[in-house]
Amino acid sequence: MRRILAASLLFAPMLFPAAASARKPATDASASTQLPQRSTGVKDARIISTPDALVSPEVTQVTPAQRRVVLRLNIDEQGKAVNVQIVKSVNPVIDARVVEAVRQIQWRPAMLDHQAVQTAMTLNVEVKR
Repeated sequence: MRRILAASLLFAPMLFPAAASARKPATDASASTQLPQRSTGVKDARIISTPDALVSPEVTQVTPAQRRVVLRLNIDEQGKAVNVQIVKSVNPVIDARVVEAVRQIQWRPAMLDHQAVQTAMTLNVEVKR
C-alpha cells in the first residue's frame, strides 16, 4: 500500500497540468471570430464643384509672381471649408474674394475607414486675368 501511495504522490504533479489543460476548450470561439481591424487608409478630400470669383480688372493688375494666394484650411466631415487662413497674400481685395470663393467650394470630405473625417490642407489659388 505504501508503494502505491508513494507512486501516486510522485505522479501527481504530472497529472494536474494534464487535467487543467483537458478542461480548456479545444477552440476559443471568441478569439477565433474576432479579426484584427485593418485600416482602409485615408482618402483625401476632393473638390466636387467650384464657383467663379470675379474681381474688377483694376485690382487684377498684378505681376505674374504675385498672382498666387496660398491658404491653409480644414475640410470638415460635411465637406465645408472651415478655419480658412491666408498664408500668402496678393492684396486685401483679391484675398477676400478668394476666401469667399473657397468657402463656397463643394468638397467630398476625407475618408478614414469609410468614415468622413476632418482634414487639414494647404491650397494654392492662382488668380487669372
